Amino acid sequence: MQERIRSREERIHEEQELARKERQEAAREKARDREEKLSTVRAAERDMKEELHEKIIQKHQEAARRHQEKVSYQSDKSFSFDI
Repeated sequence: MQERIRSREERIHEEQELARKERQEAAREKARDREEKLSTVRAAERDMKEELHEKIIQKHQEAARRHQEKVSYQSDKSFSFDI
């Protein structure tokens, strides 16, 4: 009788241990998935920031070019009036 009880307790303990290990593995997998998603999001953010930075630089360069063209045009215009 005691052998059956002990055997049953061992089986229950093994099942509980297996369930615990499965929960741990599921938690590790979930954490790994979360890290992968977070890494993907961070990479996308970096790419977007880089693209935005390049657009800002391009806009700044275009504005500087237009300004230079205006200054040059005004200079040519004032020079032609001086003659």
